[in-house]
Amino acid sequence: NEASVGDRPISLTPTEFRLLATLVRHQARILSPDQLLAQAWQDPAGIGPDRVKFAVMRLRRKLSQHGAGAPIEAVRGFGYRYVPPR
Repeated sequence: NEASVGDRPISLTPTEFRLLATLVRHQARILSPDQLLAQAWQDPAGIGPDRVKFAVMRLRRKLSQHGAGAPIEAVRGFGYRYVPPR
């Protein structure tokens, strides 16, 4: 599993990759932390929504470091969505 911004590869953990893939697959749709847990974590049992919040923060930081800005938007009270760069 590989991700890149332009032609620059990004080093992602397997969970970060699945999280990004899930958000991209559902572009512009808001996904709740519970939906993200179910789709991006191998074993979501016992993992709380705070884990999603911190994983999204790390993923946004990695994407920003590679010039992608922050294509993952937090929607207060609902969850997160991927907004493709223009």
